Amino acid sequence: MYKEVKTIIKKILKNNNQQEYENFLKLKTMWNKKINQTTTKNATIVDYTKKTLTIQTKNPSWKNELNFMKTEIKKNFQHQKHQLKQ
Repeated sequence: MYKEVKTIIKKILKNNNQQEYENFLKLKTMWNKKINQTTTKNATIVDYTKKTLTIQTKNPSWKNELNFMKTEIKKNFQHQKHQLKQ
């Protein structure tokens, strides 16, 4: 019985991770299409888990710039299947 529960839990976790990874790939392609080139050169999407997008920037000034652009970025990435945290 223990082995069955363990395998079921693994399957559930695998499916959730796979869905999040697919969402991550979609967001990454959307990032390259919807955000301007200067921003994409200086900021990249690193992770997407639990509806939270993690972006890495080249320097702190770009972090500030993205902070100012936060609402615009959220509007660009909203769609029916998932929405980013407000």
